[in-house]
Amino acid sequence: SGRVAVMDDVATEGNSLLRAARAVRAAGLATEDAYVILDRGQGAPERLAAEGLVLHFLFSIEEVLSGKTEAGSEPAIPFELRRIPRPTVDVLIEHEGGVVLVRRRHPPTGWAIPGGFVEYGETLEEAAVREMREETGLEVELLRQFHTYSDPDRDPRFHTIGTVFVGRGRGALAGGDDAEEARVFTRDALPPDIAFDHRKILEDYFTARY
Repeated sequence: SGRVAVMDDVATEGNSLLRAARAVRAAGLATEDAYVILDRGQGAPERLAAEGLVLHFLFSIEEVLSGKTEAGSEPAIPFELRRIPRPTVDVLIEHEGGVVLVRRRHPPTGWAIPGGFVEYGETLEEAAVREMREETGLEVELLRQFHTYSDPDRDPRFHTIGTVFVGRGRGALAGGDDAEEARVFTRDALPPDIAFDHRKILEDYFTARY
C-alpha cells in the first residue's frame, strides 16, 4: 500500500509538501506509490514532477474531513485512493501570423501549446485565460472550443484530459511562470522537440480536422 501525505499548502520551494516528498524518496520508498492530499493544487504537479516525483491523485482537505467520497458517504479515511484523470486546458493562440508555443521550464521539456491544470472552482474558460496570462503575458480572447484529447499516454507523468481552445492574443508576448520562452511559430517552421501530444493537436488545427 502507498503512503499518504496530508498537507495544506501548495508545492512551492521550501514548503512542507516538497520537503515531505523528498523525505519519502530519501527513505528509499517508491514515490510512485505515494499519494498526496492537497487543499489546493496550484502548480503542485508541475513542481513535484520537476523533482522526479509522481502525483497520482489530489483530494481536497475539506472532502477528506467531511467523510464523503465520490462513491457515497463512507469515511474518507481509511479509503482506497484511486487514480483519476486530471483536467487541463490549452489554447492555440493566433498571434502575429502564427500560433504561440512556449518552451517548458520543467519536465517533460520541449516546446508546447501553452496551458495547464484547471484549479478547483474554475471553469475551463477561466483556467484557459489565466494560464495564457501566466505563461505568455497575453490577454487572450477565446474564440471557440477546438477539441478534447484524452489518450491516457498523452502525458508521461499521469493521465490528463485536455480541452483545447482557439484564441486570439493581445499584448506583449513573453514567457512566464512554467514557460522559459514564448514564441510565434508557423505551420512550416515548427520546432522539432514538441512535448506531449501537441504535435498531433497542431496538425489537427492546421488541417482544420475539427
